[in-house]
Amino acid sequence: MSIGFFLSMKQIFAYVGRFVNPIAALASILSLVVIFFASKPAAYAAAAFIVIAVLFLVYKLCIVLDRFVKNTHPDEFLNHSLFIRYSTTDRYNIEFEVFKHIQCKRMFQTEYPYKFKWSGSKQPLISSSMQIVDNSITSSGQDSYDSVILRFREPLYYNDTAVVHFKANLDDRDLASATHLETKISYKTSVIHFRAELLYKNGKKIKPAVLERKKIESTLSTHYEPVLEVPFIGKSYQHHLITPEIGYFYRLRWDR
Repeated sequence: MSIGFFLSMKQIFAYVGRFVNPIAALASILSLVVIFFASKPAAYAAAAFIVIAVLFLVYKLCIVLDRFVKNTHPDEFLNHSLFIRYSTTDRYNIEFEVFKHIQCKRMFQTEYPYKFKWSGSKQPLISSSMQIVDNSITSSGQDSYDSVILRFREPLYYNDTAVVHFKANLDDRDLASATHLETKISYKTSVIHFRAELLYKNGKKIKPAVLERKKIESTLSTHYEPVLEVPFIGKSYQHHLITPEIGYFYRLRWDR
């Protein structure tokens, strides 16, 4: 564990102590009252007060911890690494999937909202081998995103890690979709692995793909700057992007 983790926990305990200490002292006094007073009504009243005080303490503790966690981590999850795969054997039927290694930054979470943008004209068929797919939403507009809720099979608690899996089978018989993979980096990510498998392509003179980026706050959807070229090797474009700079959209773009 890091030093920062222990400092955070020390802050939590110090803050919670302001509520715990007075109630603990009061509970001790009331325990003595229960012992020294023989009458059952007085004992029952004191015991009831202790129970109510403990419940109040638990309630305040949950609020304090939740507030502390949200102030420390504005995002619900951290993405440590990301694998993005695009695969097609004929240009028309596409398999797109994403694996994300995430870390929970809330007291507990039961679902992961995944945003994606499919530029084709036909609805995607969405699935997941690790989560339960629920509540798919399709948005309109060039710069808006579709979203889907991926429900965990077991809840995640603070600092728990998990792998999120998203898969979409795509029908692009009219070739309406854009040929690129894109992701948004808004906080520290260790690695992004782009993989575009174009199994129908043959020949030696195939143009390289371009890895490019644009600032998140950019209002122009086409305002991308080239980062590097990725050669076509073994019927695919592949690239590991190590510790990408925060605040950018990154995309791997190629010719159909």
